[in-house]
Amino acid sequence: MCLLGISACALSISVSSQSTADSSILPSSLSYTALLDSAENLFNDSKWSEAASIYREALKMNPGSPLNSKIFANLGMCLMNVGDFDGALQSFEIALVKEPDSPRILTNKASLLLLMGNKDEATSLLDQSLRIDSMMPEALRLHGQLMLMSERLQEARNDFSRLCVADPSEAWGPAGEAEVLLAQNEFANAIPLLNKAINLREAPEFRISLIEAQLGNNRLADAENSIREALTLYPTQGEFYLLRALLNKTLHQNRQAEIDKKSAIEYGVDPQIVEKYLPTFSK
Repeated sequence: MCLLGISACALSISVSSQSTADSSILPSSLSYTALLDSAENLFNDSKWSEAASIYREALKMNPGSPLNSKIFANLGMCLMNVGDFDGALQSFEIALVKEPDSPRILTNKASLLLLMGNKDEATSLLDQSLRIDSMMPEALRLHGQLMLMSERLQEARNDFSRLCVADPSEAWGPAGEAEVLLAQNEFANAIPLLNKAINLREAPEFRISLIEAQLGNNRLADAENSIREALTLYPTQGEFYLLRALLNKTLHQNRQAEIDKKSAIEYGVDPQIVEKYLPTFSK
């Protein structure tokens, strides 16, 4: 398995902290089409609460519109991103009544269920989505991450390999393939894939995995350079201090390792994780 078990296996789903705006932001004279155009612009700008308010106004104005499936689906995304999970779930379920075979809506509902801690139902929805569209990038990414977390490595590898083809610009394609290799202790083969992922999208989790791979492959000078670069970008990310502590233990720089150990805890790494992994290189 991974050297530390702190690599990039976490699901890439985030939620905004915005609160829901009221409809007073709307001019009273907007037509239905103008409402939808305004909502779409706000949605594309990730202004979730404002977009949700306008989508609701559009639904009131034209409750029988054939566009309502898309509107409910987008409203669900807005509500999910402002933390209204119950409202989002209701919106996705209404959208799926109208379009039960929409891989986009199925995948978005799966994302919500993951945030709600329901991995089993989320996996089932992603399976259904991929049966309809076997190359849908978001479904492949989420399904691959779930398979990785469940240690179903061959299924994860298949998902991430297809993701690389479906969307070559998606960093989780090569990163996911690298995570499978890390889980199999194939550190050398994981390194170029993680470098590719970082080139596609900067993310601390990819850098953590890269450093783990370099340490696992005994490329200590490369690991030292990678840690230095990562701490320049993420000076308050505790995992990088933990990794530097491990490197310093390997180099028998025990005093510096102890300093980094304290910094790792100060910046949020669970002390039990620190205590568990630092002795790895203490001999």
